[in-house]
Amino acid sequence: SNYSYKCEKFYGERWASVGDAMSFLDPVFSSGVHIGLYSAKLISKNILHSLMDENILLNSANNIVDYNNEILKGVSRFNSLLQMFYGPNFIERITTLEKKPKTMSSMISAVAGGVWDDNNTLFRMGIL
Repeated sequence: SNYSYKCEKFYGERWASVGDAMSFLDPVFSSGVHIGLYSAKLISKNILHSLMDENILLNSANNIVDYNNEILKGVSRFNSLLQMFYGPNFIERITTLEKKPKTMSSMISAVAGGVWDDNNTLFRMGIL
């Protein structure tokens, strides 16, 4: 069964959701802890910025982090990993990746939570 969900909006003027409150992908893959901690880290920058200037709201364009886009980037990359993992040709795809330089270390990095790393070979090459 597919238990995943994603809220349409992750934050507003004076509120933000983090972790499983905004997106849940898979209980087996265990991406939730990482997404929860990383989303809290990201939105905390905007919260601090907003607290220093009352004219800047959490969803202001001039805030530090584009929270929705940053979170969506990581969540969609985690989801791509999940789709590959549960897909019918997972073993073949991993075997193919294994033969290419740097792709296995990039896969390990992505699975370990490096889905926000734009320098990851798998994301740069469009594999995930």
